[in-house]
Amino acid sequence: MKTGLSGAAQGAAPIVALVDEAQTQEALDAAPVARARAFAEPLLSAHQLDTGEDALEHADGVAAILAGIGAAPSMQAAAYLVYAGDYLNKPEEIVAKAFGASYASLVMHTRKLVQIQRAAREAQGAFGGEQRAEQT
Repeated sequence: MKTGLSGAAQGAAPIVALVDEAQTQEALDAAPVARARAFAEPLLSAHQLDTGEDALEHADGVAAILAGIGAAPSMQAAAYLVYAGDYLNKPEEIVAKAFGASYASLVMHTRKLVQIQRAAREAQGAFGGEQRAEQT
């Protein structure tokens, strides 16, 4: 059974085709972010970061900031996967199976940076404590 819609779509103005294409691209872009969030949500929802902030809310915030500055959807998705990695036994392996090698590599390297940041924060805190002890 044919409908008149297929002929109407072919005869549509070019601007309509561009809008349809943009809407399709938006849906494709949102897919990895939604999938990564769904993957990370059960892991992050009951945890807090070492700063005391809710882990899922923080990941949501990072993803929103990345979206706001025009970062690729893959980067937004990686925000969830990096934080979820803290609660997985073998994060690189699990992320590779679920999302592919490129995401796993990004998660691995970003987690290393986070570990360095935490170590630097701890060292800075210890150094600050030594300075305060010397001042008294």
